[in-house]
Amino acid sequence: MNILNNDEIPVGLSMALAENLHAMERFSNMNEAERQDFINRSRNVGSKQEMRSLVSSLDTMN
Repeated sequence: MNILNNDEIPVGLSMALAENLHAMERFSNMNEAERQDFINRSRNVGSKQEMRSLVSSLDTMN
């Protein structure tokens, strides 16, 4: 399954993940509930910079 070709993932999130490979790896390793929560959070983002910040937050997750 290619997570970035999922119709449920907003385009902005897909693009931001594609620019940050480490965050994409973290996102792909999330379980389904965690991924869905993150996708839902991304739908409330209002700008490209906010999306990048949200995706970058995956880098700091343990």
